[in-house]
Amino acid sequence: MSYLGELVRILLSLVFYLAFLCSLYFSVLLLSGFIPLRFFHFLAHVFILFSRDRRAVKRAIILNCQDIYHKRIHGKTKCNPIRYYTCRWRFHFSQFPHKRHTLVLDLDETLVYSCRFSDLATMVPSLECIGITILRENKYVSFYVFKRPYLDLFLDSVCDWYDVVVFTAGEKPYADAVLNVIDPRGRIRRRLYKDDCECVYGRAVKRISTVSPQADSTIIVDNNPECYRFDRCNAIPIASWYGDAKDKELRNLLPFLDLMRGVDDVRCVLALNT
Repeated sequence: MSYLGELVRILLSLVFYLAFLCSLYFSVLLLSGFIPLRFFHFLAHVFILFSRDRRAVKRAIILNCQDIYHKRIHGKTKCNPIRYYTCRWRFHFSQFPHKRHTLVLDLDETLVYSCRFSDLATMVPSLECIGITILRENKYVSFYVFKRPYLDLFLDSVCDWYDVVVFTAGEKPYADAVLNVIDPRGRIRRRLYKDDCECVYGRAVKRISTVSPQADSTIIVDNNPECYRFDRCNAIPIASWYGDAKDKELRNLLPFLDLMRGVDDVRCVLALNT
């Protein structure tokens, strides 16, 4: 028995020694550039696609997006948008969940910013804007609607990846006038308005159940945390936009949304930000 135990000990030592040499070898190759860092990001993505474990998903996400859980205070709503700036573009996979995820987007101060004509002096002339006129209480009211930077790129991408729904706390005539311009091809599957919100202590609240019964595959992007107060595990907070021409939030969000469409239950990832 002692001979057998000694043999097992030697074999285990040999295995650990070989593992150490392999890790050292791959580390040298990585540092020298022979193995690109994206290879390890690829492994992380594969791990995410087939894992439902909360801790495992957290480790893989952090590997892929090192700063994704570093928060910052930004915007008048005091929300904490996730920092997406180091999120890498995901490799293309042949396997995705059979169901197509739903992406719920806010409108005002998330995709666009609206102001009256008298407020135009405060805006940046280089921003793309839309002039709309709606009938409100038997009076015609005119607005200038400014498109957030990278809005067209953002909509082109997410409409290919998700079933996109716009859920706004604004009124239907105004929202339709804006959406008809920013989405002329009708790629947005559904529109929900102020009347579809729940009123909680005088505030408009958007419920995931109003959009879809499948909460595990529904994501909401909104600048106001009060709007998703009952569905925080489905939410991606985004900084409010008031006309900054240098804003890049929509562009920076795309790699993360590309990644999330391969996750079985979006709540196991987004809950880490609550």
